Amino acid sequence: MVFSEGVNKLAILDVDKARIIREIEFEGIPSFSNPAWSPDGKSMVFTGLVNGISDLYLYDFNSGEMNRLTRDV
Repeated sequence: MVFSEGVNKLAILDVDKARIIREIEFEGIPSFSNPAWSPDGKSMVFTGLVNGISDLYLYDFNSGEMNRLTRDV
């Protein structure tokens, strides 16, 4: 994770070249933590914090689609 322009972003790294190859900003979710990659590497679950409320989200790397999995108060 990186913090850029006041927002947390997910940084995908090329370890061999020691550089960021992609940054992903989760629109509407200014802060996130606890990323957990799926075994096939196609998606990721993370905890997103919006207005002081945390929920779980699923992000699909191929489509860029994000789904909110919980609605906690």
